[in-house]
Amino acid sequence: MNPRFLEGAAWGFPGEPVEHIETHAAHVFLVSAWAFKVKKEIVLPYLDFSTSERRRAMLADELAINRRFAPQIYEKVIEVEGEPALVMHRFDNRLLLSALVGGGRVGDGLARGLAEAAARSHDSAERSDASGSAILKGLGAQLGEAFLASPEIFPAAAARAFAASHGATLERLTPTLDLRSAAGLVPRCHGDMHCGNIVLLGGVPTLFDAIEFSEKIATIDVLYDLAYLLMDLVHHGEARAANIVLGHYLGLRRSAEDLSGLALLPLFLATRVGVRALVAADRAHELVPEEAQPRRAEALSYFRAAERFLAPPRPMLICIGGLSGTGKSTLAASLAPLLGTPPGALHIRSDVERKILAGVA
Repeated sequence: MNPRFLEGAAWGFPGEPVEHIETHAAHVFLVSAWAFKVKKEIVLPYLDFSTSERRRAMLADELAINRRFAPQIYEKVIEVEGEPALVMHRFDNRLLLSALVGGGRVGDGLARGLAEAAARSHDSAERSDASGSAILKGLGAQLGEAFLASPEIFPAAAARAFAASHGATLERLTPTLDLRSAAGLVPRCHGDMHCGNIVLLGGVPTLFDAIEFSEKIATIDVLYDLAYLLMDLVHHGEARAANIVLGHYLGLRRSAEDLSGLALLPLFLATRVGVRALVAADRAHELVPEEAQPRRAEALSYFRAAERFLAPPRPMLICIGGLSGTGKSTLAASLAPLLGTPPGALHIRSDVERKILAGVA
């Protein structure tokens, strides 16, 4: 990294303090009201930032892709000290969803706003002819191999059982995945819709930092895209919010394919949290043993969550009746996140369904 980037003068603000944030593939420099992103000169199995030309092209792609989600953040690409940099409007990090989650702090209104942001992104997504089952098959194979390669973190017997369960579930659901592909439900999505990539701008949940380095990674089933947010909310103790996000999203989309696609959700959630387990394990491998233990524990925790998501839940239907105004909907909404595997049961309201059937909702 160019040490000049830590000086305000490099960015046109002499004397201004510069805050530096490092990610796995980039450096971000915060100065005044702006954020400047510079790609690292690295090559990984899934990205190549080895030359200035490639980094410039990737930043241009990042600008174009993310303007669809957050045009108020993404400004332009410039050259600084001979290095391409993406210029963004700075926001208050306290407004990141990742700073707001935990212990049920995400209210129902915010949860509905998250669902609306996800639905908007999918309604406007560019369609593709990608195969949803092929994507999951590749991810499942990678997870199984990686878990087995780290027996010091993931118990070998449990890793083999997970790989077998993931494979069997995928085989059973492949026809559903392929039908969704044919219906155009595997478009070019955000691809990285977790709590750290959503910010409240003017009180509205806004997606940013979409996957730009791989069309393959970002071209996924819309429910798999949504599953990252659901999994992350559940992980942060926001099961009720995750339940509301899912229910409101389905209500907004009003897609028969999405309703039938709910059978895929446990597989999607298990895959998403499995990837999180691998990321934590990779970070543990980079640390000395005494510093690696927290990361190992985190990786194992994610792995156990992946196991739970794949465990087949007992089918359940609870009907709640009573006079108007007696709290039927309130009771159902409270029960829904607690039933089965997170994010829980789908809360269906008869009054809303009647309005939809009558064409007045």
